[in-house]
Parts: sequence; C-alpha cells; structure tokens
Amino acid sequence: MIGLDATVDGVPQLINRLKGFEPEVYKILQREVRAAADKVGSSARGLVPAGPPTSHWAQTGRFAWDGKVRSSIRPGFRTRNVGGTRVVSGQVSTRSAAAAIFMIKGKKDSSRLGAILNASHGATFPRALGPAWTMHVDAAREEIKAAVSRAAEAVSNG
Repeated sequence: MIGLDATVDGVPQLINRLKGFEPEVYKILQREVRAAADKVGSSARGLVPAGPPTSHWAQTGRFAWDGKVRSSIRPGFRTRNVGGTRVVSGQVSTRSAAAAIFMIKGKKDSSRLGAILNASHGATFPRALGPAWTMHVDAAREEIKAAVSRAAEAVSNG
C-alpha cells in the first residue's frame, strides 16, 4: 500500500469519546475526513494514465494494467497516538500492484522500466499521488480540521 495522509493534531479526548459513546457522530467524522482526503484522491486518479504506461505492460496477471488501477486509489481515515497526542488523518492510498509499481518504479533503481517511466511520466515520486498531494493538501487539511471541529461541537452540544 502506498499512501499519503493529512494530519490534524490535538483531539485526544474527542476521538475516545466519539468511539465509545457517540458512534453516529464518529461515523459522520469518518465520512467527512474521507471526503476531504478524496480531493487528493480524485486528482491522483486523473493523473494516472488510462492505458498502460508502457507498451510492454502486462494485460493479464497480478501486475496487469486494467480498469481497476485508477479505482484502486481510495481515500481513508485513521486515528493514532503519536507522542501522547491523538492525530486524525485522512489518507489516500492504492492497493493495486500495478499502480504501486507505476508510482515508485525508477526512484531507487536504474532499470529499463524505471528509465522509461521517468522519461515519459516524470521523476516526481510517488507519481500521481505526489503532485495531487501538493495541489490539494492544504484544502484537505482545512476540511479535516473543520470536520473535527464540527464533531467536537456536536458532542459538546449533544
């Protein structure tokens, strides 16, 4: 899995309370964070080529470039403790082996495939996710912060 995430700090008690006592608000928070992360995801899906990136890419098998490559780029939601601080993250990742190879091949190797991909699709890594992240990360972070604020408000008012 290749992924990038937008992080919001400072919500330690809120998430624990939502998980335990306010499951509906927690579901809404998850949905809103995934929607914010999908700004990056939809842009990345648009940057992934529709067809195979090289003429020799496999059409069948584990590394096949099929119609599922673009749709494998999905938004996600994660919370974790980092140094005693609860962090809410919206993630964008791919579960497609072909997409993962396309995004990172040529970064640390000098293979022929890496050279072809670098020449035709650039050497910004991870391809598609990196440029999409750069374009939309600030908006995604603001939306995640707003979603956390709305959840905190719903818990304090309800």
